[in-house]
Amino acid sequence: LNNAVEVVPNSVMNAAVIQNSDMGGCDVATFLDFSIGYASDIDLAKKCIAGAVLSHPLVDAGRYPEGRAEVLLRELGESGIQLRVTVWTRCMDDSFLCCSQLRQQVKEAFDKNDIEIPYRCLQIVKRTESGENEKEPHGSSLSI
Repeated sequence: LNNAVEVVPNSVMNAAVIQNSDMGGCDVATFLDFSIGYASDIDLAKKCIAGAVLSHPLVDAGRYPEGRAEVLLRELGESGIQLRVTVWTRCMDDSFLCCSQLRQQVKEAFDKNDIEIPYRCLQIVKRTESGENEKEPHGSSLSI
């Protein structure tokens, strides 16, 4: 990747399994996770994700039986619902670019369909000289 020479000692070669992720002819599966708000429509979010995956040119469409990308509900998290899809590409080089472009496509689809992506918000409370708490006006919270 960065034109560096990698040296693997024989003791490591003999004692470990070495995985060649750049070997030709091997399809690559990458998990792609998305988080949506609890008020969002889960089925619509799944359709947005599956549609983006199946229409992407770098995705190996032959890996999706009946032309269906299965989007699974992975977790009911603290601040949102976690959805996961497996993205199949023909090689490792395509995987990173494909997943990056899919994230953007899904974000745009979520925006169009009013599907919320949860994020942390920090509310700042200032103490006045009298020791009382003074909250920032609504809408001026700092997002992190």
